This record gives sequence, structure tokens and C-alpha cells, in this order.
Amino acid sequence: MKLEMANEPGWIGGFSRHQARGAIPNGSRIMKTRAEPRDINAVGAFGTVLGSIDAREVDAAFAKRMSADYVYWVEWDDAPKCAVFIVGWKIGRPT
Repeated sequence: MKLEMANEPGWIGGFSRHQARGAIPNGSRIMKTRAEPRDINAVGAFGTVLGSIDAREVDAAFAKRMSADYVYWVEWDDAPKCAVFIVGWKIGRPT
């Protein structure tokens, strides 16, 4: 799988707009549903999916270590134009 990464003008952080099959679609609104102690965004924070990859297709060992089938780039509402990489088990669709 060839992953096109870019630093888009006006954005902080490189990211991909690739959309993995089965992942939350690009442009979808998400919220942080789980966090680890050192995470910057708290549970309940809202954002938008910029891109995703199926970690199992890239590196099965990585996917297993991260306990994640999908990984995402997200733009959090409180940090516009800043792309953040996050494992899929930390986010979900707002209810």
C-alpha cells in the first residue's frame, strides 16, 4: 500500500487523506471516547476525520501492538488546522 503523506499549506502536521475501507469515513464528525493518562484531548472532545489507514494492511505487528485495526488523522475542534494521529479505539461517532 502506497500512502501519500503531505504537509498541506496552512496545516500543522503531515497527514494523509487516504480513506481505509471499513474505517470511519473522511469528513465524519467524531468524539474522543477513551484516553490514556498523557493524552492532550480529554474524553468528550470533538473533531473531524481527515484520513485513515488499516493498520493491519501496513504492518500486522504494529496493529497488534497498538490494539487497533484502524488509525486516523483527526482535526480536533479546539486545534483547527492541526492534524493529529490517533488509534481507532480512542474515537467513535458522537451519540
